[in-house]
Amino acid sequence: MTKQTTVRLPDELADDAEAVGRVRGDRVNQLIIDSLADEIERVRADDVFTARAKKLLERDREILDRLAERPATSASPSSGSSPGTSPESTPRR
Repeated sequence: MTKQTTVRLPDELADDAEAVGRVRGDRVNQLIIDSLADEIERVRADDVFTARAKKLLERDREILDRLAERPATSASPSSGSSPGTSPESTPRR
């Protein structure tokens, strides 16, 4: 399966990518795929990057766990709210 995305390139970089693609016999799309794959492999091998990624993931997990906690004593869903104002019916911004 593939996912479509839009990439905005500065004119000069787009021109260079087209030229490199023509010389390689590839489309710019393939050049971008190859370049991203190479960069991802590079950062996966980078110990500083992976340590930072793990630290960020741990922090995100702590935040999500905290948000998922229910208060020890909570009011019933209907108390203190007027019809149509429950969290489920309130649009997110």
